[in-house]
Amino acid sequence: MSHELVELLRSVLKEELQPIHERLDRLEAGQQRLEEQQQRLEEKLDHFIIETRSHFKKIEDELADHRRMFEILSHDWRNANIAIEYLNHKIGQHDLEIYQLKKRLELQETK
Repeated sequence: MSHELVELLRSVLKEELQPIHERLDRLEAGQQRLEEQQQRLEEKLDHFIIETRSHFKKIEDELADHRRMFEILSHDWRNANIAIEYLNHKIGQHDLEIYQLKKRLELQETK
């Protein structure tokens, strides 16, 4: 082959391959953008997971505090009910004693 024919063939191939090279360059650039976007999404997801775990831990701690408070209040409520029952019993006894004293006084006054 002559040198001119080789150069002509190279020129034709180069011209024919140019759109393919350009398209390949665009594909590579698009691939690079996709990789960068994926990296940003992964970072956002990592931050979201950390934030969610932190928020969940805070909620768990608050729930534990509320449970402890409920147990304390429940215990206090039971104690208050016991005290109320005791006082009601004592009131009943005192009412009975007052009634009996009134009856004695009435009997003494009628004598």
